[in-house]
Amino acid sequence: MLPVYCYQTVPTVLDIAHGLCDEGKLPVFGSVLAQAQTSGRGQMRRVWHSPPGNIYCAVRLPEDGPFGGLSAAPALGAVLADSLASLGLPIALKWPNDLIIKTGSGNALYDMLEHGFARNFDHRLRTVVGQRFEACSQSGG
Repeated sequence: MLPVYCYQTVPTVLDIAHGLCDEGKLPVFGSVLAQAQTSGRGQMRRVWHSPPGNIYCAVRLPEDGPFGGLSAAPALGAVLADSLASLGLPIALKWPNDLIIKTGSGNALYDMLEHGFARNFDHRLRTVVGQRFEACSQSGG
């Protein structure tokens, strides 16, 4: 069973995930969830307001294959869109990193805010992707 670390509030889920990777506690597809972030970051490390009401998540991805490098965002977005659509949800992928509900307001349900790339002690590339699942509130920069 893969670990899922759950928190109420963290500085950022990416920071927690990278720390767990450094300690050898976050395997591929392990994840970190939080209800709020106090130091969230968006694209180009811009400050990102991350209030309670959404779910903030970081998932460690494999270093190769479709999730390796720059293909991680579109690959993960496509997998999530396909999985949710197979459950009968009216989901569309808004390229490359937003999932939207096809009916209603069309607000983003999910977005991938940042890729966290770091080299660990043996210089292998590690990929951790930060994500926001919008439950009941809008957040943004």
